[in-house]
Amino acid sequence: RKCLSLSIVHHLFDGQFRIDVPLEYLDILAKLARSSTRLGALYSPTFGLRACSKKAGGFDKNFLIRRREECDTPVRYLEASDLRGDQAEWTGRWLDYQPDIMYNPRTPELFARPKLLIPSLLGKRRIRAVLDTQGFYVDQSLVVVSDQFELPELPRATRRPMLKEVQIQLKSAAVSFFFAHAIVGEALGGGAIHATPGLVERLPIFTHPSLTEARPEIVDSMICRVAGLTDEEEDVLRRWFETVSRS
Repeated sequence: RKCLSLSIVHHLFDGQFRIDVPLEYLDILAKLARSSTRLGALYSPTFGLRACSKKAGGFDKNFLIRRREECDTPVRYLEASDLRGDQAEWTGRWLDYQPDIMYNPRTPELFARPKLLIPSLLGKRRIRAVLDTQGFYVDQSLVVVSDQFELPELPRATRRPMLKEVQIQLKSAAVSFFFAHAIVGEALGGGAIHATPGLVERLPIFTHPSLTEARPEIVDSMICRVAGLTDEEEDVLRRWFETVSRS
């Protein structure tokens, strides 16, 4: 029998009853939650643009994907399928950026500055995050985290980590472990796993000053230390991540 306190159900699982989470994970998840700040308190994740017509029955997104010489306002265009590992690989597609006729063009400011790109559909319960510094315009298959979009007022005594720091944390085993067990569950029928802006907002980000120096190879050790995880708990987290990465 598994017993969950109402405080865990409310604060850790946002009111959901999670019967799929092993009991040995609960203390790990609670420690990660207590020592972190939700990403949504630091940045405002949002979808990329929708290039289809704003009029019902109008054109689809492919109408504005053209050769550069055919575009009035050519911008380099990406979708989630263009992310390869830690990089965004532009495949030569140009979008004729015409905000007056597009369903949801967003704003050039959202795309022009450095930003994080997170696929909104995942094949595994593992967060992917790419830092784009080249000013690509991206569609709604990607969630955008930008320092130019609706920055929340920071909680008292909280610092806002730089985007590169956030990216390193998002790719950690600790953040994906939390995502998989406190935010989403197993995909029904083995299908895609959603990572919408609302779910990305709930990801834990660790604002402790020591994390400013975190590198990918040591970030999990640093997060586990900040969160107060025991060696055994850190081993549980790492073994889960290795299993997910191999699957």
